[in-house]
Amino acid sequence: MIQPATNFDSSRFSNAVAGVSAKLRLRSTENESFKASRIEGSSLCSLTVRNPKNTIPAVNRALDLVRILAEGEDETNTKALALRLGMPPTTCYRILCSLIGRGWVQRVTNGRHVLSPGLRPVLQPLLWAEQVTHVMQPRLFELAGRVHSDVTLSLRQGDYVVTIAHGGAAQRAPVSALGGAAFHLTTGSSGAVFLSRCKDDAIREVLHRTPPVCWTHQRPEDVWQRIKACRAKGWCADRSASRQRLNSISAPLCNERREIIAAMTLVGGRLEHSSRPMAVPVETLIQAARQLEKELCQLGSSTRTAGSQNERQRGGAGNLFLTPL
Repeated sequence: MIQPATNFDSSRFSNAVAGVSAKLRLRSTENESFKASRIEGSSLCSLTVRNPKNTIPAVNRALDLVRILAEGEDETNTKALALRLGMPPTTCYRILCSLIGRGWVQRVTNGRHVLSPGLRPVLQPLLWAEQVTHVMQPRLFELAGRVHSDVTLSLRQGDYVVTIAHGGAAQRAPVSALGGAAFHLTTGSSGAVFLSRCKDDAIREVLHRTPPVCWTHQRPEDVWQRIKACRAKGWCADRSASRQRLNSISAPLCNERREIIAAMTLVGGRLEHSSRPMAVPVETLIQAARQLEKELCQLGSSTRTAGSQNERQRGGAGNLFLTPL
C-alpha cells in the first residue's frame, strides 16, 4: 500500500519534474520528428522542441529553464542558464525572477538556482503517478522476461500516447518504448486501444486533425481496423507496412467503471520474427493486463483517501490512474 510522502525528497522531486517536462512537451503537429535524449538521473526521456506553432516563446523558454534545473546541473547561475538556452541574460534573469516570485525556484549560494518545494502542489498528481510507475516497473520486467519482448505501460494525453514505464532491454527498445516517449494516437496498437472506447464521430475528428507524417506508412483504414479488432477481441496488433511482421500488440487496463486508463503493449523481440498474431503470447499479455488492473485499482483505493482532501480543495477530478485522460 502506498502511503502519502511526509518528507520532501529533493532528488525524487527533481526526477518527477523532469518527467513532467518530458511528458508535456510534444513536437508541433507541423513536425512530428521527436528527438529523445536521456535525462541524467531520470528514467524518462526529454522531447526537445523549439517554439512549436501557436505557442508562446517566453513560456517555452521558462519550461526549458525548469527542465534544466530538474536535471540538477551544477552551473545554474543566470549567465550559465542563458548561455545554455541561447537567450539574453536579461531575459533569463526576468524569467528566473518570475519563477522565484511564484515559489517554483529558489536562488541559493554562488548565484545558483534550484527548484523549490513550492512546485509540489502543482505536481502532486504526477508525483503519485511516479509512485505507481515505480511499483509497476518490476511487473513489466518480469513479463518482458517471460514473453521475450519489451513491455510498456502508457497513458493518453490529448491526441498523443505517452509511455510512462518500460520493461526490457533499453538498448534494443525503440524510442517509442522508452519512458517519457510520446507519439500520436493513430500510430501503433496502444493508440487504437484508447480510441476503441471513443465514439466513431470523435475518432473521425482525431483522424481529421492527424499530422500528415502519420500517414506515411499507413492509411486511416488501418487505424480503423486496429480499433475494430480491439473492440471485438479486447486487444489489437500493429503490423508493418508490408504486413509481414508485427510491430506491437496492446491490451487495455481499466478502472472499476471499466473505463480505459492505460494500455499495456508488447514491442519488438519475438514479435519482430512473427507474421501471425497467435504466434505471440497474447493470452499472457491479457492475463498480465488483468492482474495489473487489479493492482492499479488497489493502489488507487489506497491513495484516494489520502488525496481526497487535496482534490476537493483543488477541485480535481480524482486519482490520475483511476480517471481516464
